[in-house]
Amino acid sequence: MTNILLKHQREYTQEVRALNWNIKDLDDKRPSPRYYNASPAAVAVLKKYDREDYYQAYKDALPLAQSGDPVAQALVGEMYSDGKGCNKDNYRAFEWAMKSARQLAPQGQFMLGLFYRKGLGTPRDYASAIKYYGLAAAQGDYRAQNNLGNMYFNGDGVEKDRRKAFEWYQKAANNGSISARTNLAGMYYGGDGVVINRNAAARWYFSAAPYDKDARGMLEEMYASKKFTPSPDWFMKMAKQGNAKAYYNLGVLSELGINTPEDPVEAYKWFVLANAKKRIERLERELNTQQILDGQRRAKVWQESWVKK
Repeated sequence: MTNILLKHQREYTQEVRALNWNIKDLDDKRPSPRYYNASPAAVAVLKKYDREDYYQAYKDALPLAQSGDPVAQALVGEMYSDGKGCNKDNYRAFEWAMKSARQLAPQGQFMLGLFYRKGLGTPRDYASAIKYYGLAAAQGDYRAQNNLGNMYFNGDGVEKDRRKAFEWYQKAANNGSISARTNLAGMYYGGDGVVINRNAAARWYFSAAPYDKDARGMLEEMYASKKFTPSPDWFMKMAKQGNAKAYYNLGVLSELGINTPEDPVEAYKWFVLANAKKRIERLERELNTQQILDGQRRAKVWQESWVKK
């Protein structure tokens, strides 16, 4: 058994070395483009919106929009479009987005691109959608960049062009778009418009995984099928959010010593957190009483430090 585990460990370690790239700059979700160049008054309204206090956000945003604040105008347009804090009204939504876009605000330009693409409050017009998405994208709005990628990927109003889609997804992903990270990973995974690169796919899925269940699912599928072999860092951020599958995978890595010191007590801790009964029972037959208690203590400390936050 020891020889088999060592063989697996060597194989896994070799594969892990191939994943030697820095994901630090992709590790955190970045501020929403809604906040770009926002005035202090608009920021206060946006924070209420983000807290899902939609009624108060609308109540505060409307007079601010009427006074000419372009960020508030775009937000009011968005709220009318979604029916958040007010009755849904696509025509008013379009009007407010246009007011914002005329002041060259990327928020309003993005909303106009969205409305033209979907035909909300105005006839569907892909050319206008691309125009306004392009204006917002040029100002760094990652939502517009990602949506331009979608239009080129799907051929909405333009000839399908997977290379252009890839380029827009890449810009959006680097600027902080979670959706673009998942889209970019999918292109790398399937070799769609770019050479297949499973390591790059895993990298982008990982950067999106804390916020996107589809990215988490693909990471887990890739891990299960051994299309990549992760280090503990791959799962740690998800573990800090209480993800049971991340706990289980960390337990496997600790038990086998894959890119981390072999530590059956640490593995026991992760399996306790994952409620992996068969793994727990097997380790309890191998560990002594003190080690089991230590593993349970570690699990409790983890829960108190992260899960309850």
